[in-house]
Amino acid sequence: MTTRSALFVATFLLTLSCFKALAQQSAFDGVVEMRMHNSGYIMENDALAGYYFFYKYDKLDKRTNAYTLRLVDTDLNEVKQVDMPRSSTSVLTEMVYNGSAFCMTFIDMKEKVAELIILDKKGVQIGRKLVSDSKQYSAYVPTMYSESGEANQSIYPLGTTGFVKQFLTKDDKRGFEMVAFGNDLKESWRYRGSSSSMHQVADVLAVSEDLILLNIYKMKNVFDKPDQACLLVVDARTGKKLFEEPLKRENANLSLLNAFIAPGGNEFVLVGEHYGPKDNIIGDRSQGFYLAGVDREGKVNRYQAYDWLKDVKPMVPAVDDKEKDLGRIWFHRGIRGQDGSVYLIGEQYRVSVSGAGMMNQLSDRGASSSTLRVDDMVLVTIDPELQLKEVMMIDKQATRVALPAGATYWSPSFTAAYMKNEGAFDYAFTMVDKDKDRFFCSYVDYSKERDSKGDKVGTYVGTIVVDKGKSTTDKIDVRSKSSYYRVLPAKPGYILMQEYFRKENQVKVRLERVNY
Repeated sequence: MTTRSALFVATFLLTLSCFKALAQQSAFDGVVEMRMHNSGYIMENDALAGYYFFYKYDKLDKRTNAYTLRLVDTDLNEVKQVDMPRSSTSVLTEMVYNGSAFCMTFIDMKEKVAELIILDKKGVQIGRKLVSDSKQYSAYVPTMYSESGEANQSIYPLGTTGFVKQFLTKDDKRGFEMVAFGNDLKESWRYRGSSSSMHQVADVLAVSEDLILLNIYKMKNVFDKPDQACLLVVDARTGKKLFEEPLKRENANLSLLNAFIAPGGNEFVLVGEHYGPKDNIIGDRSQGFYLAGVDREGKVNRYQAYDWLKDVKPMVPAVDDKEKDLGRIWFHRGIRGQDGSVYLIGEQYRVSVSGAGMMNQLSDRGASSSTLRVDDMVLVTIDPELQLKEVMMIDKQATRVALPAGATYWSPSFTAAYMKNEGAFDYAFTMVDKDKDRFFCSYVDYSKERDSKGDKVGTYVGTIVVDKGKSTTDKIDVRSKSSYYRVLPAKPGYILMQEYFRKENQVKVRLERVNY
Protein backbone atom coordinates (compact mmCIF):
# COMPACT_ATOMS: atom_id res chain seq x y z
CA MET A 1 0.00 0.00 0.00
CA THR A 2 1.39 3.43 -0.91
CA THR A 3 1.81 6.17 1.68
CA ARG A 4 -1.02 8.20 0.10
CA SER A 5 -3.50 5.29 0.09
CA ALA A 6 -2.55 4.35 3.64
CA LEU A 7 -3.22 7.91 4.74
CA PHE A 8 -6.58 7.84 2.98
CA VAL A 9 -7.59 4.62 4.74
CA ALA A 10 -6.56 6.00 8.13
CA THR A 11 -8.52 9.21 7.55
CA PHE A 12 -11.56 7.27 6.37
CA LEU A 13 -11.54 5.04 9.42
CA LEU A 14 -11.45 8.00 11.77
CA THR A 15 -14.75 9.19 10.34
CA LEU A 16 -16.45 5.93 11.22
CA SER A 17 -16.82 6.65 14.91
CA CYS A 18 -19.58 4.09 15.30
CA PHE A 19 -17.24 1.25 14.32
CA LYS A 20 -14.15 -0.12 15.95
CA ALA A 21 -10.86 1.04 14.46
CA LEU A 22 -8.83 -1.59 12.64
CA ALA A 23 -6.46 -3.27 15.06
CA GLN A 24 -2.74 -2.64 14.90
CA GLN A 25 -1.05 -5.98 14.42
CA SER A 26 2.26 -7.72 13.91
CA ALA A 27 3.53 -11.25 13.26
CA PHE A 28 6.77 -13.05 14.20
CA ASP A 29 7.84 -15.92 11.94
CA GLY A 30 10.32 -18.69 12.67
CA VAL A 31 9.04 -19.27 16.20
CA VAL A 32 10.00 -22.91 16.74
CA GLU A 33 8.86 -22.95 20.37
CA MET A 34 7.22 -20.40 22.63
CA ARG A 35 5.98 -21.06 26.13
CA MET A 36 2.89 -19.19 27.26
CA HIS A 37 4.65 -17.43 30.13
CA ASN A 38 7.67 -16.36 28.01
CA SER A 39 5.94 -13.18 26.92
CA GLY A 40 4.41 -10.30 28.78
CA TYR A 41 4.08 -6.58 29.24
CA ILE A 42 6.64 -4.05 30.47
CA MET A 43 5.68 -1.41 33.02
CA GLU A 44 7.54 1.84 33.70
CA ASN A 45 6.43 4.24 36.48
CA ASP A 46 3.05 2.47 36.68
CA ALA A 47 2.52 3.00 32.93
CA LEU A 48 2.66 0.48 30.10
CA ALA A 49 5.94 0.82 28.19
CA GLY A 50 5.80 -2.13 25.77
CA TYR A 51 6.00 -5.91 25.48
CA TYR A 52 8.59 -8.68 25.42
CA PHE A 53 8.56 -12.01 23.56
CA PHE A 54 11.16 -14.68 24.26
CA TYR A 55 11.17 -17.73 22.00
CA LYS A 56 13.29 -20.48 20.48
CA TYR A 57 14.05 -20.15 16.78
CA ASP A 58 16.79 -22.78 16.25
CA LYS A 59 18.87 -25.52 17.85
CA LEU A 60 22.61 -24.88 17.92
CA ASP A 61 23.68 -28.27 19.27
CA LYS A 62 22.41 -31.04 21.55
CA ARG A 63 22.68 -28.89 24.66
CA THR A 64 22.12 -25.37 23.35
CA ASN A 65 19.12 -23.63 21.80
CA ALA A 66 19.05 -20.31 19.96
CA TYR A 67 16.56 -17.86 21.49
CA THR A 68 15.43 -14.39 20.56
CA LEU A 69 14.25 -11.65 22.88
CA ARG A 70 12.03 -9.30 20.92
CA LEU A 71 10.97 -5.97 22.42
CA VAL A 72 8.12 -3.90 20.95
CA ASP A 73 6.48 -0.64 22.01
CA THR A 74 2.82 -0.08 22.89
CA ASP A 75 1.96 0.32 19.16
CA LEU A 76 3.70 -3.02 18.39
CA ASN A 77 6.61 -1.34 16.62
CA GLU A 78 9.83 -3.31 17.07
CA VAL A 79 12.30 -1.63 19.43
CA LYS A 80 15.01 -4.26 19.78
CA GLN A 81 15.79 -7.88 18.92
CA VAL A 82 18.47 -9.69 20.93
CA ASP A 83 19.84 -13.18 20.22
CA MET A 84 20.39 -15.21 23.40
CA PRO A 85 21.81 -18.73 23.20
CA ARG A 86 20.70 -20.74 26.23
CA SER A 87 20.86 -24.27 27.58
CA SER A 88 18.07 -26.46 26.21
CA THR A 89 16.93 -27.07 29.80
CA SER A 90 16.78 -23.35 30.68
CA VAL A 91 13.37 -21.71 31.10
CA LEU A 92 12.54 -18.01 31.43
CA THR A 93 10.20 -17.58 34.42
CA GLU A 94 10.10 -13.80 34.91
CA MET A 95 11.06 -10.54 33.25
CA VAL A 96 10.68 -7.14 34.92
CA TYR A 97 11.59 -3.63 33.73
CA ASN A 98 12.34 -0.76 36.11
CA GLY A 99 12.67 2.08 33.61
CA SER A 100 16.37 1.64 32.91
CA ALA A 101 17.10 -2.11 33.01
CA PHE A 102 15.48 -5.53 32.56
CA CYS A 103 15.82 -8.28 35.14
CA MET A 104 15.28 -11.80 33.78
CA THR A 105 14.98 -14.95 35.86
CA PHE A 106 15.91 -18.28 34.30
CA ILE A 107 15.82 -21.67 35.92
CA ASP A 108 17.66 -24.70 34.64
CA MET A 109 15.10 -27.49 35.04
CA LYS A 110 17.85 -30.11 35.01
CA GLU A 111 20.42 -28.49 37.27
CA LYS A 112 17.72 -26.85 39.49
CA VAL A 113 19.63 -23.59 39.61
CA ALA A 114 18.06 -20.16 39.15
CA GLU A 115 19.92 -17.40 37.33
CA LEU A 116 19.36 -13.65 37.32
CA ILE A 117 20.40 -11.67 34.23
CA ILE A 118 20.30 -7.88 33.94
CA LEU A 119 20.07 -6.22 30.51
CA ASP A 120 20.23 -2.51 29.83
CA LYS A 121 17.78 -0.70 27.53
CA LYS A 122 19.81 -1.74 24.48
CA GLY A 123 19.65 -5.40 25.40
CA VAL A 124 23.29 -5.59 26.52
CA GLN A 125 23.94 -7.91 29.46
CA ILE A 126 25.31 -5.90 32.41
CA GLY A 127 24.84 -8.39 35.24
CA ARG A 128 24.55 -12.12 35.94
CA LYS A 129 24.15 -14.03 39.19
CA LEU A 130 23.25 -17.58 40.25
CA VAL A 131 20.71 -17.85 43.07
CA SER A 132 20.37 -21.56 43.76
CA ASP A 133 18.56 -21.02 47.07
CA SER A 134 15.52 -19.69 45.19
CA LYS A 135 15.09 -22.68 42.89
CA GLN A 136 11.92 -23.97 44.58
CA TYR A 137 10.09 -20.67 44.23
CA SER A 138 11.37 -20.06 40.70
CA ALA A 139 10.30 -23.51 39.59
CA TYR A 140 6.81 -22.86 40.92
CA VAL A 141 6.29 -19.57 39.09
CA PRO A 142 5.64 -21.09 35.60
CA THR A 143 2.75 -23.15 36.97
CA MET A 144 0.87 -20.02 38.05
CA TYR A 145 0.24 -18.65 34.57
CA SER A 146 -3.02 -18.87 32.63
CA GLU A 147 -4.45 -16.89 29.74
CA SER A 148 -4.36 -13.79 31.91
CA GLY A 149 -1.87 -10.98 31.75
CA GLU A 150 -1.29 -10.81 35.50
CA ALA A 151 0.50 -13.40 37.56
CA ASN A 152 2.24 -13.71 40.87
CA GLN A 153 5.80 -12.41 40.83
CA SER A 154 8.93 -12.80 42.89
CA ILE A 155 10.76 -9.73 41.46
CA TYR A 156 9.56 -6.12 41.63
CA PRO A 157 11.13 -2.88 40.39
CA LEU A 158 12.43 -0.34 42.91
CA GLY A 159 12.51 2.88 40.91
CA THR A 160 15.06 2.96 38.08
CA THR A 161 18.01 1.92 40.20
CA GLY A 162 17.24 -1.68 41.09
CA PHE A 163 14.87 -4.47 42.04
CA VAL A 164 13.69 -6.45 45.06
CA LYS A 165 13.21 -10.23 45.00
CA GLN A 166 11.31 -12.53 47.32
CA PHE A 167 13.04 -15.75 48.39
CA LEU A 168 11.83 -18.81 50.26
CA THR A 169 13.94 -19.84 53.24
CA LYS A 170 14.07 -23.02 55.29
CA ASP A 171 15.96 -23.46 58.55
CA ASP A 172 14.11 -25.04 61.45
CA LYS A 173 11.03 -23.24 60.14
CA ARG A 174 9.96 -22.18 56.66
CA GLY A 175 10.08 -18.46 56.02
CA PHE A 176 10.90 -15.75 53.51
CA GLU A 177 13.44 -13.09 52.64
CA MET A 178 13.24 -9.86 50.66
CA VAL A 179 16.52 -8.93 48.96
CA ALA A 180 17.09 -5.62 47.18
CA PHE A 181 19.82 -5.19 44.58
CA GLY A 182 20.92 -2.59 42.08
CA ASN A 183 21.05 -2.85 38.30
CA ASP A 184 24.55 -4.24 38.76
CA LEU A 185 23.09 -7.05 40.94
CA LYS A 186 24.98 -5.80 44.02
CA GLU A 187 22.90 -6.34 47.14
CA SER A 188 21.49 -3.19 48.78
CA TRP A 189 19.70 -4.71 51.76
CA ARG A 190 18.18 -7.95 53.01
CA TYR A 191 15.07 -8.39 55.16
CA ARG A 192 14.33 -11.73 56.77
CA GLY A 193 11.07 -12.75 58.44
CA SER A 194 11.34 -11.78 62.10
CA SER A 195 10.04 -14.95 63.79
CA SER A 196 12.27 -18.01 63.99
CA SER A 197 9.80 -20.00 66.11
CA MET A 198 6.94 -19.86 63.58
CA HIS A 199 6.46 -20.89 59.98
CA GLN A 200 5.80 -17.80 57.86
CA VAL A 201 4.15 -17.42 54.48
CA ALA A 202 4.46 -14.04 52.77
CA ASP A 203 2.40 -12.61 49.92
CA VAL A 204 3.64 -9.34 48.37
CA LEU A 205 0.65 -7.02 47.96
CA ALA A 206 2.13 -3.76 46.71
CA VAL A 207 5.56 -2.32 45.92
CA SER A 208 6.56 1.30 45.32
CA GLU A 209 9.90 3.09 45.27
CA ASP A 210 9.42 3.82 48.98
CA LEU A 211 7.29 1.02 50.46
CA ILE A 212 6.67 -2.72 50.32
CA LEU A 213 3.40 -4.16 51.66
CA LEU A 214 3.18 -7.86 52.54
CA ASN A 215 0.50 -10.14 53.93
CA ILE A 216 2.04 -12.50 56.51
CA TYR A 217 0.58 -15.74 57.85
CA LYS A 218 2.25 -17.39 60.83
CA MET A 219 1.72 -20.88 62.20
CA LYS A 220 3.55 -23.12 64.69
CA ASN A 221 3.41 -26.17 62.43
CA VAL A 222 3.44 -26.23 58.65
CA PHE A 223 0.00 -27.89 58.46
CA ASP A 224 -1.66 -25.58 61.00
CA LYS A 225 -4.34 -23.10 60.02
CA PRO A 226 -3.19 -19.56 60.94
CA ASP A 227 -5.44 -17.74 63.38
CA GLN A 228 -4.83 -14.33 61.86
CA ALA A 229 -3.06 -12.40 59.13
CA CYS A 230 -0.51 -9.62 59.63
CA LEU A 231 0.23 -6.54 57.55
CA LEU A 232 3.98 -6.03 57.21
CA VAL A 233 5.29 -2.74 55.80
CA VAL A 234 8.99 -2.43 54.88
CA ASP A 235 10.93 0.69 53.88
CA ALA A 236 11.94 -0.06 50.27
CA ARG A 237 14.99 2.23 50.48
CA THR A 238 16.59 0.73 53.59
CA GLY A 239 14.93 -2.64 54.14
CA LYS A 240 13.89 -1.66 57.68
CA LYS A 241 10.54 -2.79 59.06
CA LEU A 242 8.18 0.14 59.56
CA PHE A 243 5.56 -1.96 61.34
CA GLU A 244 3.97 -5.41 61.49
CA GLU A 245 0.43 -5.46 62.84
CA PRO A 246 -2.02 -8.38 63.21
CA LEU A 247 -5.34 -7.82 61.44
CA LYS A 248 -7.92 -8.11 64.20
CA ARG A 249 -10.88 -6.09 65.47
CA GLU A 250 -12.50 -6.34 68.88
CA ASN A 251 -15.35 -8.45 67.50
CA ALA A 252 -13.84 -9.93 64.35
CA ASN A 253 -10.91 -11.80 62.84
CA LEU A 254 -9.73 -10.41 59.51
CA SER A 255 -8.07 -11.83 56.41
CA LEU A 256 -6.24 -9.73 53.84
CA LEU A 257 -7.00 -10.31 50.16
CA ASN A 258 -5.52 -7.18 48.61
CA ALA A 259 -4.03 -3.80 49.40
CA PHE A 260 -2.88 -0.73 47.55
CA ILE A 261 -1.00 2.42 48.38
CA ALA A 262 -3.20 5.51 48.14
CA PRO A 263 -1.92 8.56 46.19
CA GLY A 264 0.66 10.40 48.28
CA GLY A 265 1.79 7.21 50.03
CA ASN A 266 0.44 8.21 53.45
CA GLU A 267 -2.38 5.66 53.58
CA PHE A 268 -2.72 1.99 52.74
CA VAL A 269 -6.15 0.75 51.68
CA LEU A 270 -6.79 -2.83 52.79
CA VAL A 271 -9.43 -5.18 51.39
CA GLY A 272 -10.25 -8.50 53.03
CA GLU A 273 -12.90 -10.66 54.64
CA HIS A 274 -14.15 -10.48 58.22
CA TYR A 275 -15.02 -13.46 60.42
CA GLY A 276 -16.49 -14.10 63.82
CA PRO A 277 -14.14 -13.42 66.77
CA LYS A 278 -13.65 -17.16 67.36
CA ASP A 279 -13.58 -18.16 63.68
CA ASN A 280 -10.46 -19.26 61.84
CA ILE A 281 -9.67 -17.23 58.71
CA ILE A 282 -8.62 -20.34 56.80
CA GLY A 283 -11.09 -22.96 57.97
CA ASP A 284 -14.34 -21.02 58.49
CA ARG A 285 -16.72 -19.10 56.23
CA SER A 286 -16.46 -15.32 56.25
CA GLN A 287 -19.36 -13.08 57.24
CA GLY A 288 -18.55 -10.40 54.69
CA PHE A 289 -15.77 -8.13 53.50
CA TYR A 290 -14.21 -4.94 54.84
CA LEU A 291 -12.34 -1.85 53.70
CA ALA A 292 -9.78 -0.19 55.96
CA GLY A 293 -7.42 2.78 55.78
CA VAL A 294 -4.12 2.39 57.64
CA ASP A 295 -1.45 5.09 58.07
CA ARG A 296 2.34 4.68 57.91
CA GLU A 297 2.50 3.96 61.67
CA GLY A 298 0.02 1.10 61.41
CA LYS A 299 -2.92 2.97 62.92
CA VAL A 300 -6.36 2.16 61.47
CA ASN A 301 -7.91 5.55 60.70
CA ARG A 302 -11.06 4.23 59.09
CA TYR A 303 -12.78 0.87 58.91
CA GLN A 304 -16.04 -0.33 57.44
CA ALA A 305 -17.38 -3.89 57.34
CA TYR A 306 -20.03 -5.13 54.89
CA ASP A 307 -22.16 -8.22 55.55
CA TRP A 308 -22.72 -10.62 52.64
CA LEU A 309 -26.42 -11.15 53.38
CA LYS A 310 -27.48 -7.85 54.98
CA ASP A 311 -25.49 -5.35 52.89
CA VAL A 312 -24.25 -6.92 49.65
CA LYS A 313 -26.99 -9.32 48.55
CA PRO A 314 -29.83 -6.72 48.57
CA MET A 315 -27.81 -4.70 46.04
CA VAL A 316 -27.38 -7.60 43.61
CA PRO A 317 -29.76 -6.93 40.69
CA ALA A 318 -32.39 -9.54 39.87
CA VAL A 319 -32.40 -11.30 36.49
CA ASP A 320 -35.78 -11.89 34.79
CA ASP A 321 -37.50 -11.00 38.09
CA LYS A 322 -35.60 -13.77 39.82
CA GLU A 323 -33.31 -13.09 42.75
CA LYS A 324 -29.74 -13.81 41.78
CA ASP A 325 -27.60 -15.99 44.03
CA LEU A 326 -24.67 -14.07 45.48
CA GLY A 327 -22.24 -16.90 46.11
CA ARG A 328 -18.77 -15.83 47.27
CA ILE A 329 -16.61 -13.07 45.81
CA TRP A 330 -12.86 -13.10 45.36
CA PHE A 331 -11.52 -9.56 45.03
CA HIS A 332 -8.70 -9.35 42.49
CA ARG A 333 -7.99 -5.63 42.52
CA GLY A 334 -8.84 -2.37 44.25
CA ILE A 335 -8.66 1.06 42.59
CA ARG A 336 -9.13 4.47 44.16
CA GLY A 337 -10.70 7.19 42.00
CA GLN A 338 -9.75 10.85 42.08
CA ASP A 339 -12.86 11.68 44.13
CA GLY A 340 -11.93 9.15 46.82
CA SER A 341 -14.32 6.42 45.69
CA VAL A 342 -13.00 2.86 45.84
CA TYR A 343 -13.75 0.27 43.14
CA LEU A 344 -13.32 -3.42 43.93
CA ILE A 345 -13.03 -5.85 41.03
CA GLY A 346 -14.08 -9.36 41.94
CA GLU A 347 -15.33 -12.65 40.63
CA GLN A 348 -18.01 -14.94 42.00
CA TYR A 349 -17.07 -18.47 42.97
CA ARG A 350 -18.41 -21.45 44.85
CA VAL A 351 -16.99 -24.79 45.94
CA SER A 352 -19.13 -27.87 45.53
CA VAL A 353 -19.00 -31.65 45.31
CA SER A 354 -19.74 -32.88 41.80
CA GLY A 355 -20.76 -36.29 40.50
CA ALA A 356 -17.84 -36.26 38.06
CA GLY A 357 -15.53 -35.34 40.93
CA MET A 358 -16.74 -38.29 42.98
CA MET A 359 -16.13 -40.62 40.03
CA ASN A 360 -12.62 -39.19 39.66
CA GLN A 361 -11.98 -39.79 43.32
CA LEU A 362 -13.11 -43.41 43.04
CA SER A 363 -10.78 -44.00 40.08
CA ASP A 364 -7.92 -41.92 41.46
CA ARG A 365 -7.22 -41.91 45.20
CA GLY A 366 -5.20 -38.71 44.79
CA ALA A 367 -8.12 -36.76 43.34
CA SER A 368 -10.71 -34.63 45.10
CA SER A 369 -14.49 -34.87 44.78
CA SER A 370 -14.77 -31.07 44.95
CA THR A 371 -14.74 -28.54 42.14
CA LEU A 372 -14.36 -24.77 42.00
CA ARG A 373 -17.05 -23.06 39.96
CA VAL A 374 -16.16 -19.56 38.73
CA ASP A 375 -19.14 -17.38 37.82
CA ASP A 376 -19.85 -13.72 37.04
CA MET A 377 -17.55 -10.73 37.31
CA VAL A 378 -18.39 -8.25 40.07
CA LEU A 379 -17.72 -4.52 40.36
CA VAL A 380 -18.32 -3.06 43.82
CA THR A 381 -18.37 0.74 44.19
CA ILE A 382 -17.80 2.35 47.60
CA ASP A 383 -18.16 6.11 48.02
CA PRO A 384 -15.58 8.35 49.78
CA GLU A 385 -17.50 7.95 53.07
CA LEU A 386 -17.09 4.14 52.76
CA GLN A 387 -20.77 3.59 52.07
CA LEU A 388 -21.64 0.74 49.72
CA LYS A 389 -22.89 2.49 46.59
CA GLU A 390 -23.34 -0.19 43.91
CA VAL A 391 -22.84 -3.89 43.21
CA MET A 392 -22.61 -4.53 39.47
CA MET A 393 -22.79 -8.09 38.13
CA ILE A 394 -21.34 -8.80 34.68
CA ASP A 395 -22.68 -12.07 33.30
CA LYS A 396 -20.29 -14.63 31.85
CA GLN A 397 -20.20 -18.35 31.31
CA ALA A 398 -19.41 -20.43 34.38
CA THR A 399 -16.24 -22.50 34.36
CA ARG A 400 -15.44 -25.46 36.58
CA VAL A 401 -12.02 -26.57 37.76
CA ALA A 402 -11.23 -29.81 39.58
CA LEU A 403 -9.59 -29.30 42.97
CA PRO A 404 -6.55 -31.20 44.27
CA ALA A 405 -6.69 -33.97 46.84
CA GLY A 406 -7.51 -32.74 50.33
CA ALA A 407 -9.36 -29.65 49.09
CA THR A 408 -12.63 -31.08 50.39
CA TYR A 409 -11.52 -29.97 53.88
CA TRP A 410 -10.51 -26.44 52.87
CA SER A 411 -12.61 -23.35 53.46
CA PRO A 412 -14.02 -21.57 50.39
CA SER A 413 -11.69 -18.59 50.93
CA PHE A 414 -8.57 -20.73 51.22
CA THR A 415 -9.64 -22.77 48.18
CA ALA A 416 -10.10 -19.58 46.15
CA ALA A 417 -6.69 -18.25 47.22
CA TYR A 418 -5.00 -21.48 46.21
CA MET A 419 -6.81 -21.73 42.88
CA LYS A 420 -6.09 -18.07 42.07
CA ASN A 421 -2.40 -18.97 42.04
CA GLU A 422 -3.23 -21.88 39.74
CA GLY A 423 -4.88 -19.57 37.18
CA ALA A 424 -8.40 -20.88 37.77
CA PHE A 425 -10.16 -17.51 37.65
CA ASP A 426 -11.15 -15.79 34.41
CA TYR A 427 -9.96 -12.33 35.49
CA ALA A 428 -7.10 -11.16 33.28
CA PHE A 429 -5.82 -7.69 34.24
CA THR A 430 -6.68 -4.10 35.07
CA MET A 431 -5.03 -1.07 33.47
CA VAL A 432 -5.40 2.28 35.24
CA ASP A 433 -5.28 5.60 33.38
CA LYS A 434 -4.68 7.94 36.34
CA ASP A 435 -4.54 11.14 34.29
CA LYS A 436 -8.05 10.65 32.90
CA ASP A 437 -9.47 8.99 36.05
CA ARG A 438 -10.48 5.75 34.36
CA PHE A 439 -9.57 2.07 34.33
CA PHE A 440 -10.07 -0.96 32.12
CA CYS A 441 -10.64 -4.42 33.61
CA SER A 442 -10.51 -7.37 31.20
CA TYR A 443 -11.45 -11.01 31.66
CA VAL A 444 -11.75 -14.14 29.52
CA ASP A 445 -15.12 -15.77 28.93
CA TYR A 446 -14.62 -18.87 26.88
CA SER A 447 -16.14 -22.09 25.68
CA LYS A 448 -14.13 -25.15 24.69
CA GLU A 449 -16.62 -26.00 21.95
CA ARG A 450 -15.66 -25.43 18.30
CA ASP A 451 -17.69 -25.11 15.12
CA SER A 452 -17.30 -27.15 11.92
CA LYS A 453 -14.40 -24.90 10.82
CA GLY A 454 -12.53 -25.52 14.05
CA ASP A 455 -13.14 -22.03 15.42
CA LYS A 456 -13.96 -21.53 19.08
CA VAL A 457 -17.63 -20.83 19.75
CA GLY A 458 -18.77 -18.20 22.20
CA THR A 459 -15.27 -17.25 23.30
CA TYR A 460 -14.61 -13.58 23.93
CA VAL A 461 -12.66 -11.11 26.01
CA GLY A 462 -14.87 -8.87 28.12
CA THR A 463 -13.82 -5.46 29.41
CA ILE A 464 -15.33 -3.38 32.20
CA VAL A 465 -14.60 0.31 31.80
CA VAL A 466 -15.06 2.87 34.58
CA ASP A 467 -14.57 6.41 33.27
CA LYS A 468 -14.94 9.14 35.94
CA GLY A 469 -17.36 6.91 37.85
CA LYS A 470 -19.44 5.84 34.84
CA SER A 471 -19.41 2.08 34.16
CA THR A 472 -19.73 0.43 30.72
CA THR A 473 -18.89 -3.00 29.32
CA ASP A 474 -17.67 -4.36 25.99
CA LYS A 475 -17.02 -7.76 24.42
CA ILE A 476 -14.53 -8.77 21.73
CA ASP A 477 -15.03 -12.07 19.91
CA VAL A 478 -12.12 -14.49 19.87
CA ARG A 479 -12.19 -16.92 16.99
CA SER A 480 -8.81 -18.48 16.66
CA LYS A 481 -7.24 -21.73 15.48
CA SER A 482 -4.08 -20.97 17.42
CA SER A 483 -2.39 -23.45 19.73
CA TYR A 484 -3.03 -20.98 22.54
CA TYR A 485 -3.87 -17.34 22.98
CA ARG A 486 -3.42 -14.76 25.70
CA VAL A 487 -4.95 -11.40 26.45
CA LEU A 488 -2.54 -8.74 27.72
CA PRO A 489 -2.86 -5.13 28.88
CA ALA A 490 -2.55 -2.40 26.26
CA LYS A 491 -2.58 1.37 25.99
CA PRO A 492 -5.79 3.04 27.28
CA GLY A 493 -8.83 1.98 25.24
CA TYR A 494 -7.26 -1.24 23.90
CA ILE A 495 -6.40 -4.82 24.77
CA LEU A 496 -3.67 -6.94 23.18
CA MET A 497 -4.36 -10.42 21.78
CA GLN A 498 -1.42 -12.79 21.40
CA GLU A 499 -1.78 -16.02 19.41
CA TYR A 500 0.78 -18.78 18.90
CA PHE A 501 0.43 -21.07 15.88
CA ARG A 502 2.67 -24.03 16.59
CA LYS A 503 2.41 -25.70 13.18
CA GLU A 504 3.09 -22.46 11.32
CA ASN A 505 5.91 -21.45 13.70
CA GLN A 506 4.30 -18.05 14.03
CA VAL A 507 3.18 -15.62 16.73
CA LYS A 508 0.58 -12.98 15.95
CA VAL A 509 -0.20 -10.00 18.14
CA ARG A 510 -2.85 -7.36 17.59
CA LEU A 511 -4.43 -4.43 19.39
CA GLU A 512 -8.20 -4.49 19.69
CA ARG A 513 -10.08 -1.33 20.56
CA VAL A 514 -12.59 -1.35 23.41
CA ASN A 515 -15.89 0.47 22.91
CA TYR A 516 -16.96 2.63 25.85
